[in-house]
Amino acid sequence: MQLNKTYLFVGIGLLAMAGATAWLVLKAPNKNGGAAKPGGEPVGLAKPRALAFAKDGDLIVVDSKNNRLEIRTTAGAVVKHIGKGDVGNGKGEFHEPCGVAVDKDGNIFVADTFHTLAANNGLPWGRLEKFDSSYNYVAEVQKSETGPPDFFGPRAVAVDNLGRVWLSDTGNSRILVFDNNLKFLKAIGTRGNKELQFQEPFGIASDADGNIYVADRLNFRIQVIASDFTFLRQFKVDAWEIGQINQEPYVAVDSRRHFVWVTDPTKNKVHRYSLKGGEHKAFDKGFAGSAAASFNLPTGVAVAGDGTVYITDSGSGRVLTLKP
Repeated sequence: MQLNKTYLFVGIGLLAMAGATAWLVLKAPNKNGGAAKPGGEPVGLAKPRALAFAKDGDLIVVDSKNNRLEIRTTAGAVVKHIGKGDVGNGKGEFHEPCGVAVDKDGNIFVADTFHTLAANNGLPWGRLEKFDSSYNYVAEVQKSETGPPDFFGPRAVAVDNLGRVWLSDTGNSRILVFDNNLKFLKAIGTRGNKELQFQEPFGIASDADGNIYVADRLNFRIQVIASDFTFLRQFKVDAWEIGQINQEPYVAVDSRRHFVWVTDPTKNKVHRYSLKGGEHKAFDKGFAGSAAASFNLPTGVAVAGDGTVYITDSGSGRVLTLKP
């Protein structure tokens, strides 16, 4: 595919184009990202992770190191921020959130990964927070109601076609399922490499039928869980190798076009598979960089209705769009 260099610098209104239009860069005007204005909020993205689309079509970016959600139009304009801009453990606040998902009613679910309770001696128990479609805090949960009862660094969230909320409880190597009101339903998996076992599961996504795709990162595979919580299938992610998957892979499903998108931060690539993993194509050149034609730790991924793929380029503090 051909890559161009199309930059949109949010906040100064400058649009410069060269070549074909395949990429759009959404980035704050300050090149460092996350640098705070004196007495004000941080400017720009700092280690952005997961992405999701709000009910009105705006893009929700997990601005992780700034401890907030950043809401943007898909053209790049900043709409608002949710969170304090620094570490907060209160209701509706964040401590390095990593995951986000939105249900059909516009409710937003956030994996507040490093939320810490004093009784845990500073370790990241984590929590799952719910907001309504107007970004108002609604509720949270921190317990699984089964052993081990506490979360341990949950990373990603998905909502299925029944409105159930799936959470990758990464440190406990399992998947947790809640109803839409955050009532605990089920824990799936133990540590291991067999079916429905996991080694630090990370990204998670749902298809139109309610099947759940899990980036089982240290087993170098995608596991697919059926909506009835049974094992459905799996496929290897050939790009993931021992010693290479020390970053944060996320996954997105494009049910309309029958694709699974997987990020490969360590190698600075994004991979596209068929739903069963039989067809594979890699995008970009596989090296770090700040130009539009190269990734620098591509992390979160989400697919718009028209097939445009949005990717958080975490190392550069920006969002890239890919139109394959």
